[in-house]
Amino acid sequence: MANSAVTVLSLGLSLLFAVYATRYYAYSIVTLRNWKPIDPPPEEAAFVTILLPIYNEPARLINRLLNACVGTEFPRYEIIVADDSNDPETLLAYNAWKDNPRVKIVHRDTREGFKGGAMNNALRFADPRWTHAVIFDADYVPMPDTVFQLLSRFEDEKVAAVQGYQHHDLNDSETWVTRGARVNYTAWQLTDFPARSVLKTFIPLGGSAMIVRRKVLEEVEMFSPTIAEDWDLSVKIHLKGYRVLYDDSIRVSAECPSRLRQWLRQQMRWAEGTTILFRKYCWKVLKSPNMGLQAKMNYLMDVSIYLQAVPMLLVSIVLASRVFWPSLTAAALPYYFALPLLVYLGAVPFTSGAIGFRRDGATRKLYWLPLGLLLTYIAMPFAAYSAFKGFVLNRGTFTVTKKTGVESKVAEPVELVR
Repeated sequence: MANSAVTVLSLGLSLLFAVYATRYYAYSIVTLRNWKPIDPPPEEAAFVTILLPIYNEPARLINRLLNACVGTEFPRYEIIVADDSNDPETLLAYNAWKDNPRVKIVHRDTREGFKGGAMNNALRFADPRWTHAVIFDADYVPMPDTVFQLLSRFEDEKVAAVQGYQHHDLNDSETWVTRGARVNYTAWQLTDFPARSVLKTFIPLGGSAMIVRRKVLEEVEMFSPTIAEDWDLSVKIHLKGYRVLYDDSIRVSAECPSRLRQWLRQQMRWAEGTTILFRKYCWKVLKSPNMGLQAKMNYLMDVSIYLQAVPMLLVSIVLASRVFWPSLTAAALPYYFALPLLVYLGAVPFTSGAIGFRRDGATRKLYWLPLGLLLTYIAMPFAAYSAFKGFVLNRGTFTVTKKTGVESKVAEPVELVR
């Protein structure tokens, strides 16, 4: 009797996760249609505030980021550093920039509201003319035309924000962790997100390499003081009937976490933050007249995915044990069920990653694909713990992913731009 119950449970969960996998396969097909974004001219009256949230970052990263931002080709912009740092190295690095007319350093001595609170505080000092806010994290390096490209993607008034491709290529060959992280980031942003943009369904903002309209930001009462302020903003935008547009032709280079501990801490923060949003917005989303069925289902799948980490891991173990070690498993799943389901579920990251690398012009890195799957399975129990904590406690702790400034691709020497 117990063996039959385990069999039914394993099969049921396997079929449930197969539904999730089917979504990724479907999105892969949509992405392969080679959708091309429209390219209208940017709004003539726009004035862009470039927000740089900084917290105890190395001077090298600060100089690299500010160098890139002051080289922006779009003429009507300002740069505001939203700083919460207490590290002397970080604070000392600002001395080289305090006289730059384009740069404002807005420092506060508290972490209240985390990154969202810092950006809300910084916008109090913005130029009254600002119409859009562009956000770059410390480990990003925008190109001179990045702001121009982001601004030009507002195809209609319903587009409240535009998310660019977070191209994690600066140090992707540094360690086995950076290689695996690059696989997962690429699969997510070059396979999943482009399809969502074509289908005009729910797209979460990534917190960096993004632009938001001022009027929409004020309408949704600015950034929320949570550890997932980007996803929170995304949900509020969709609930108001607006859209987020994703365009992977806008590529902004960034770093990958270089150590396993850093990767796990990042995944745990994401798991806790998105699960808190599950509690916060679940019923609002389900009842919203401004979101279609597909957008609602996408949202629910996204914010609950970390809660399923443990059962997903257990299902994978049961299926694998039935296929490779049939004498060790208590679940007598028929072999002709276990093997196809294991292949179907296991092939998702390889399919998405391969398509992502192909679209990224990085097919020579396809041998990294197993590392992405390995990182995913290593992170599962940690993510499940954080998701459970977020669901039960409904509060989070913001842990900053440590950056090194190491670049494995050829880059120009960092010099101050006056």
